[in-house]
Amino acid sequence: MIFDLRTRTKRAGFLFTGIFFVLFLYVVRLFQLTVFQYDDWLDRSERNHQSKRVIEKKRGKILDRKKAELALSVEVYSLYLYTREVKSISNTVNMLSSVIPMTREEILLKINNRKGYLMLAKDLDRHAASRILSLGLPGIVLEEGFKRINPQNSLGSNLIGFCGKDGRGLEGLELLFDRTLRGYPGFAVQEDVSLGEAGPPRLRVLQPPTGGSDLSLTIDSFIQHILETELAKLVEQYKPIDATAIVIDPYTGEILGMACLPNYDLNTFFSSPAET
Repeated sequence: MIFDLRTRTKRAGFLFTGIFFVLFLYVVRLFQLTVFQYDDWLDRSERNHQSKRVIEKKRGKILDRKKAELALSVEVYSLYLYTREVKSISNTVNMLSSVIPMTREEILLKINNRKGYLMLAKDLDRHAASRILSLGLPGIVLEEGFKRINPQNSLGSNLIGFCGKDGRGLEGLELLFDRTLRGYPGFAVQEDVSLGEAGPPRLRVLQPPTGGSDLSLTIDSFIQHILETELAKLVEQYKPIDATAIVIDPYTGEILGMACLPNYDLNTFFSSPAET
């Protein structure tokens, strides 16, 4: 009986010693993480919940000698849905379909039972953005961006050139003077809501964008229009592969008009043949 009691005591002692040793290791590890490695793990956590974003400033205009706009950037908006704040998906979708160029079915297909921060539409104009805000729907976020447009369509297209979706010049003066027109981008950090109160991700600007200057040309839009019209008549008559005409002020050497055919519509350049 005494032997059994001693054996049980030893077993209990070994068991408690083992439990105490494991708990001691946990406490040591916890102390190491919360004291010695606290800054390192805090930095890792913040990096996991933050993403860097580039902020572009509104691109400068391209103007003729009389300040007529040949190329400019206009504000457009991207529509996002933050599902955590939406009280009724059905009601939200019904109201949105009445103000944006999307049907109820198209919006629901975009959502597709997904959760989080979802983009529903982009390139919405200021009027549509104002109507969306007037609805006062929870969970709706509008982000401002810019879209390049050319009010005179194909006028001087081979001279002016065009920009890509990222707002960078790809051809013509848009490419040659890209840095002047675009300026220097800024930087921001988008913080996940899990770091603070509920709501959509917050944007904290670290460095604002600078630059974005206008570019004034010696081109006269009226002369350019006449030049392209007359050149088009010659192309129609003689059927050359291409044709170019330039009008120069003989006293100053300024280029008043520079036409090149075939040309293309700058607002739909992506659908034009590459050879134009």
